[in-house]
Amino acid sequence: MFSVIFPHALEEKIMIPALSQLSREYPGLTLKVTVTLEKQDLVKNKLDVAVFGGEPKDSDYRALPIASTCEYFCASPEYIQKNKHPKNLEALQQRPWIANQWQLNSINISEDKAPEKQIKVNLNEFARVNSLPSAVAMTLQHLGVSLLPNIICQPLIEQGKLVRVLPQYIGPQWPFYFIHPYKGEKPLHVTRFYQLVQHYFSAVLSR
Repeated sequence: MFSVIFPHALEEKIMIPALSQLSREYPGLTLKVTVTLEKQDLVKNKLDVAVFGGEPKDSDYRALPIASTCEYFCASPEYIQKNKHPKNLEALQQRPWIANQWQLNSINISEDKAPEKQIKVNLNEFARVNSLPSAVAMTLQHLGVSLLPNIICQPLIEQGKLVRVLPQYIGPQWPFYFIHPYKGEKPLHVTRFYQLVQHYFSAVLSR
């Protein structure tokens, strides 16, 4: 049994394709997949791999870097057609905001060209959801503005289903890590899974 855990943001474009390819290369492997924002102890929960964003806590586990993502303000074209683009951050803070579970109403953002300079904004919460797919669905239904991971919203932007709002600004940046409990040599399928996760991450971020 190969047990992995990861957040919803990585499910469709990265983790499921990586697991699918791994299963083809290791046909005898059985999978246990948990998709959640809740971080769990690997040994206590009998997990082989955890992939999560944010700096890992000090532990005896190995944390291998994968890539970093950021978040974009997004809305549907229909919402923008009806309400127009906010001209500045002050106007954005008056728009209905669809908040994800991990997001506070007061957040630090930055200019895309100067990510080291932090700007605090207080957003006008219209709805709070406990899953990323719900935030995406509500945004696609023209209910307001959301702050979505670029690995999720970029394909929808390319398809014309979403547009960026105030594209000169980006939300928090998240480093992602591949965490495992093996102290010596990793099993070959774990090493290969790390390579596949890196590959699909790079493919999404390079679009």
